[in-house]
Amino acid sequence: VERYIDTLSGNGKVFIVSAGNQGDNKYHASATVTGGSREITFKVAGYSAQFGPANDLIFLDGWYEGTGQVSITIISPSDNSYGPLTDGNYREWNTQDGHILILNGFFENGPYYEPGVNPFNYDKEILILISDEGTSSPPAEGTWTIRMSGNAGGDVHFWLADASMEVEFDIGLDMDMTLSMPGTARSAITVGAYTTRDTWKDMDGNNLTIDTQGTIRIGDIAAFSGAGPTRDDRVKPEITAPGQIIASTYSIDAPAGSASSIFLSPSPSYPNAFIMPDSLHGLSLGTSMAAPFVTGVCALLLEKYPDADAAKIKQLLTYTAKAPSFSGNSNQWGFGKLDAYRAVITDINTLPDSTDTTSQSRYEVGHPTPNPCSGGTKIKYTLPQDANTQQTVTLKIYNRIGQMVRRISRISSPGVEDILFWDCRDRKGRLVANGVYFLEFRSGSFKKIQKVTVIYYPQ
Repeated sequence: VERYIDTLSGNGKVFIVSAGNQGDNKYHASATVTGGSREITFKVAGYSAQFGPANDLIFLDGWYEGTGQVSITIISPSDNSYGPLTDGNYREWNTQDGHILILNGFFENGPYYEPGVNPFNYDKEILILISDEGTSSPPAEGTWTIRMSGNAGGDVHFWLADASMEVEFDIGLDMDMTLSMPGTARSAITVGAYTTRDTWKDMDGNNLTIDTQGTIRIGDIAAFSGAGPTRDDRVKPEITAPGQIIASTYSIDAPAGSASSIFLSPSPSYPNAFIMPDSLHGLSLGTSMAAPFVTGVCALLLEKYPDADAAKIKQLLTYTAKAPSFSGNSNQWGFGKLDAYRAVITDINTLPDSTDTTSQSRYEVGHPTPNPCSGGTKIKYTLPQDANTQQTVTLKIYNRIGQMVRRISRISSPGVEDILFWDCRDRKGRLVANGVYFLEFRSGSFKKIQKVTVIYYPQ
């Protein structure tokens, strides 16, 4: 689907894709495997197995560098080990913990899987399927372990691709890269969601809210909004738009009491909770509610510039975006909030031209401020004017023993001062410990490493 979108994009044709609603789900894990062994674990919650075979399953999709060599071992909750399995091999086991199938270093070629690197991204894929196939038992409840050894050439990433029961990563949990396919397509404009409403009046006159814990703030990123970057460090989503409690046309063919309606109320006391007082509009939330805002603006831009391609429209949207706040995961924001008015009135022909080499041709990267820090630190930087338009900038944070604790990426325009902000949290959203950390600023072939000290002062 990614390649399909990229092929069809062109002059006058722009694809808008929602970022997905898995930003607060524990569906992604990663580990740096560059010698020795590392482990990722996932937990299977208690569940009731379905009747019959081949309908209770867990499907994990993993990736690592094509030049890497990784062996995979699966350890079940009953402490039975299956493997190790080197890359380019597959094997299956019928066990009391479920039917286990591992393909390590395979790619999909039509109806078949073949060993080797994927011909489109030149990386290796790991497929793990645990099910009640054949005479095997359903997937066992409890903690499963994926043990990896060898040298992956960097990080190994796993995503929960499918499951018929509740499954969450634990050790190795990574709250970045939770973007849904096909939002990772290169030419797509991918849209995240932020909050513009937390209270409303329903058609029965009740004043309602979804913010029962008092944690939702107007203007903040929606917790569910999918986070970037992509696995190859491209900034996604590019932009955000209103997506939490949005009113849209309500169809009489989707009654609020229908189990399949997005307007179904969880409370019998408020059967029309998500129907507006005019009975013509319903309320919902999600990045699918945010993407239409951007779609409408793109339609206006293509009306104004009918021959513009997706890259130019994307540049215009990100260039005119409002700077985001730093609530939530900064990798959920992309370049900022959609500014429809500014995007429409800005002349597309006045955007920075990457071929202009008459001005500055060097990077300007400031020191982390404040340093020491406790609530966060920021780095101001300016890309050279002759850098490529919409240059991807990445900040990687390492602890003193060389483990990467966080990755932050965004898109910046040449010659415009910008900011990268680290909130002193790791990939799981937890505050890091006191100590010295190394901040690696990277843009293209340019790299600069600086130190910052995190100290939490007593209140």
